[in-house]
Amino acid sequence: TQFLMPVIYTGLLRYGPPFEAWRMAFFVPGAAHIFVGLLVLFFAQDLPDGQYRECIKAGDMSQPNAGRIFLQGIKNYRMWCMVATYGFCFGVELTMNNIIAPYLFDQFNLNLEIAGALGSLFGLMNIFARSVGGMVSDLIADKYGMRGRLWALWVIQTLEGVLCIVLGLLYTSLPATLVVMIFFSLFVQMAEGASYAVVPYISKRSLGICAGFI
Repeated sequence: TQFLMPVIYTGLLRYGPPFEAWRMAFFVPGAAHIFVGLLVLFFAQDLPDGQYRECIKAGDMSQPNAGRIFLQGIKNYRMWCMVATYGFCFGVELTMNNIIAPYLFDQFNLNLEIAGALGSLFGLMNIFARSVGGMVSDLIADKYGMRGRLWALWVIQTLEGVLCIVLGLLYTSLPATLVVMIFFSLFVQMAEGASYAVVPYISKRSLGICAGFI
């Protein structure tokens, strides 16, 4: 996204002024969302065992009481703790995705395409870093159980916060900013993976509600 959107915006400048081009650029991801949503709606499968209706009809699962499950989920204080905690990592990711390209553009006088390409390095860590966070949580949990998962999340997220502060102090050096940004992103995504290593243990009955809120 960080790489493609500036390119799309620049290409649309041929067809209109900047205040129109950036608006037109949003039609591209919007159309992609609609297309993928329709694919999921008509072709995706609800569960590994099949569609909900088929499983209920075959007797493989009971008809859930949606209201009761929802209330059980929102009354669980552990879920709200994880909502806040996940906001400290995924919320940071969303913020960085919004500001990193403009920050590099303004602070270091880069052109928009280069700023977008360098900013995309932050999101590039998603390729593997979330999985690493989950793997670290699993490895520590093998020895220390759930307490180990929580400590792993705390340590990873604390390092994320430290690197966020360091990144803010390196506003005069582009190379140093990029290096710290990559490590900062690594721990942001690892914190997300470590968070979802905890989510399945919050409430088995209301797992979908908990996962949705988090």
